[in-house]
Amino acid sequence: MNNDAVKQIGMIIKKMMRTAMERNAPVFNVKKIVLNDPYRALVFALLSSRTKDSTTINACEGLFRIAPTVEKLPDKNQKIERNGRIAFEKI
Repeated sequence: MNNDAVKQIGMIIKKMMRTAMERNAPVFNVKKIVLNDPYRALVFALLSSRTKDSTTINACEGLFRIAPTVEKLPDKNQKIERNGRIAFEKI
């Protein structure tokens, strides 16, 4: 790849970042949620591969209130009800 192409890619990335920051894209809230924690990063990555960032952020915030660490994850047989809906149940 030549220098002109590298510069052009850099300019495009900067413009994308600036635009995302101007519209307060949800992805900029990820660092606050993940907190450099491998457990949180893995959960976030798994969920984000299937949902919009805003949905993933809401789901992770709810999960991490209940289970802030992997040790506090519910037992596979434990049920957690939220708003009348079962969030986890026996697998």
